[in-house]
Amino acid sequence: MVVVTAMVPTYSYFQYPPVVSLETYGYCNGKCTFCNFHTTIRKRGAMSWELIHKIVKEISTWNTPAQITMNPGGEFFMDSRWFDILLYIRKSLPKSKIVITTNGSHVDDEKIDKLVTIPNMDIGFSLYAYYPETYLMVMGLPIDTIGKIDHAIERFSKERPDMNANISCTDDSWYVSHGEFEQLVKKWGSRARPHKMIHNSQHRNYPLPHDHQDCPCQTMFSNMVIYHNGDVGLCCFDANGEVILGDIRNHTLLDVWTGDNMRKYRNLHISGLRKAIPLCGSCNYGYSALYDAVKLG
Repeated sequence: MVVVTAMVPTYSYFQYPPVVSLETYGYCNGKCTFCNFHTTIRKRGAMSWELIHKIVKEISTWNTPAQITMNPGGEFFMDSRWFDILLYIRKSLPKSKIVITTNGSHVDDEKIDKLVTIPNMDIGFSLYAYYPETYLMVMGLPIDTIGKIDHAIERFSKERPDMNANISCTDDSWYVSHGEFEQLVKKWGSRARPHKMIHNSQHRNYPLPHDHQDCPCQTMFSNMVIYHNGDVGLCCFDANGEVILGDIRNHTLLDVWTGDNMRKYRNLHISGLRKAIPLCGSCNYGYSALYDAVKLG
């Protein structure tokens, strides 16, 4: 743990980021109404192999394995390199859990044949609707994607029962009715992962959250978000790269993780000054288990 004793409450956080989120491919074919990634003003692109190698090589030297989350913003399977990237990470970081979030539109049998060969990996499908007409409205993807997700889950359950293949959904009435949400949860059972929808001032399709939070947010204490160009973002809900904490093109991951800039933003949260950061002040994300990532006093 790293201990901070400045003019703020004393706290400690993980020496290494428990989660490293990589935007290896900054493009997505979805038009999800809950996501502002498709309207982001940030320049899009693909992470170079040189940068991927640099990141993975450094993580391999850490004393504790980090979870590697693939493409928190873009659609990972649109990248023609996706399987080579997974193989490289798996070979270099055998103890790290790999987590892929996907809209499922590009997951076919050919890809599933390869995915089932990757150990210690989980996959989450963004579905958010039960009825085709709702799906088309919420996700902006072809309706046949629902069938692709059904088929993928069926194969994973048979061929990789150890893999946590789940379905993201919400009971937020802005997107789905309560009845439709119940249908979705009934269909998927334990694979359903209901969650609160997260919004901030960057979202154009949703009213500015009235339930924005004052409590410290755990994301910058437990997750390092690296954009395709090597910039380190504040969190995975900062699609525009509004707050850049550093870059790993010219620094190590730990230089940024323990650096003055990231410490400044952590201190604001710990001191109850979250609203001094416009993006954080407008955000409705509040995580009650902050103590999983940080210890006060």
